Amino acid sequence: MWRAFVHDSDAKWDRQAYLDFTPLDGKFADNTIVQIKNGPIDFQVREPAHPLFGSLPRTNSMIELQVTQEYTGHATHLCYLVPQWREVLDFDTLKAGEGSTVARVVTGRVHSNAHFGFAGVMNFGDARNWTGSHLAAANTHGYGRLSWNPDLSARDLADEWTRMTFGNDPYVVETVSALLLGSWRTYEDYTSPLGTGYLTHPPDGSVTGHFDPSPTTTTQFHKSDREGIGYDRTAATGDGFTELYAPATRDAYESLANCPEELLLFRHHVPYSHRLDSGKTVIQHIYDTHFSGAARVAEMRTDWEGLRRRVDHRRFTEVHRQFGEQLTEAAKWRDTLIAYWFELSRIRDEHRGGWLQAIVAPADTALLGGERNELPVRVVNATGSGLRTVTTLNVPEGWRSEEATAYVASREGETVRMTVVPPPAPALATLHALPRSGAVPVLDSSLRSLARVVVVPPAARCVHALDAGPASAPVLKDYTRLSPATGWHEGAGFGWVGNAPDATDTGLFDVVRRDYVRDSAPAVLRLTLPAGRCTAHLLTGDPNTFNRSLIVRVDGVEKARSERLDGREFTWLRIPLDGGASGCEVDLELSSKEDETWHLSACVVLADGREGV
Repeated sequence: MWRAFVHDSDAKWDRQAYLDFTPLDGKFADNTIVQIKNGPIDFQVREPAHPLFGSLPRTNSMIELQVTQEYTGHATHLCYLVPQWREVLDFDTLKAGEGSTVARVVTGRVHSNAHFGFAGVMNFGDARNWTGSHLAAANTHGYGRLSWNPDLSARDLADEWTRMTFGNDPYVVETVSALLLGSWRTYEDYTSPLGTGYLTHPPDGSVTGHFDPSPTTTTQFHKSDREGIGYDRTAATGDGFTELYAPATRDAYESLANCPEELLLFRHHVPYSHRLDSGKTVIQHIYDTHFSGAARVAEMRTDWEGLRRRVDHRRFTEVHRQFGEQLTEAAKWRDTLIAYWFELSRIRDEHRGGWLQAIVAPADTALLGGERNELPVRVVNATGSGLRTVTTLNVPEGWRSEEATAYVASREGETVRMTVVPPPAPALATLHALPRSGAVPVLDSSLRSLARVVVVPPAARCVHALDAGPASAPVLKDYTRLSPATGWHEGAGFGWVGNAPDATDTGLFDVVRRDYVRDSAPAVLRLTLPAGRCTAHLLTGDPNTFNRSLIVRVDGVEKARSERLDGREFTWLRIPLDGGASGCEVDLELSSKEDETWHLSACVVLADGREGV
């Protein structure tokens, strides 16, 4: 089997498989099967059928579906994908005339292929219920059944799975089937309506990858700007992707008037004021679907509550809890994306009175512990009149922050500088900016209103204040660079003894977390200590991908070990040290598990008693 998921660049992602595989049609061995994803991007909640289906008449073909919901909410969001798969299988490619549907192509009924079939990226894990959510198992069942009979309906499969899982109570069957069958469109509404496309965090090798909304880092896919939204893939004015389909399909996709509206923004870049068949503008449709989609999750939870005492207590409680989590996540998607597109378009919501929103930029920043810091927060007014606003920061206990006031005109934004004083000790925290003005609603679930900060003590308070990374990367003010070239020598105060690690600058996050030293082999960092007790604080993590354990030993004895961290997660390790009566040198051995790589972003040494000063 050859997997046809290939892309050299984002610009050619949609067509790379077609360009690579169609010239090879007929050149593969007879037992080769080309495995084609259902759509040309990567298992998005909405994308067209892949143009490769039907385009390889002399090559065995099979379809690849994703059961595990990588882009459709993981196991947290209920998103029954059988209706999506049903639409793809029913799509008529027209490549061999009318009736050459994807289902008939991948079952050998169009080109009389000897080999064909289905492949699924599965959702089995180590959870007790196998799939992380009781209801997610319906996707596993649906995939298996469609693989053997691609003509089965989504409704019949939902009913069948419900009866096998929860019994034959008609009310239970009706309720659960309805929840399943409506969930895909609900998820689409509060995440990516009209074929907006790829809006999730880029992959980072962790559970956070492709889960949270991140419109600012995925603009190469949705092409949103001040003027409009959508990816122009037409032959007339765009990249020509529409030409890969059969002529009748190409012509429909090419035409703004005839393109299916559920794929409008996948095919065309349009002004926010573009009118849909409903009479709504595109931006109003985006507002309405995000609000209504998130509201439907609350209704889904209510519907599930009606099954109390009809479903066993354990499963009832666990599914009810997950609906609560989905409700929280749906609000996050709604507020983040509505805030993003209002900020770009500055077009008010016609159906609601408007709202206030806060944008913290930069969202990832370094603060000096015990010092007065300023955090810039942009307050945006989406109402029809000017507002006097007061913005506060939700901060952890022991922190101090002052509110900021500003007048913000209608459809405008003003930047206020929030004063925040964290405790002196190294720390990590999430701060939440909350604007208010009387009873005006606030998009307070938006990820853009959060600041994920790292707290470091001022260098003047430290025995050592080391910012680790490449020699060429930026260094925190008054800190000293710890790079691979920092070798130990007499009188240096600190440096590597023996093996020196490598270094990486990701360019992401703040000056402290953007870069680090790393190695798969152990490395020894020697420090000169003053007399008395002190504590070393080591920051480890990665702003992009998951991070393996950092193990710290002193004199051969393990003193600290970090857990494996997801991408964009960090942690401080505390290592007690003792300089004795007159000071000494101490070796910190940094390592990880076998065949894994450790990271170090900063090393701060404080004399005991200085952490709270």
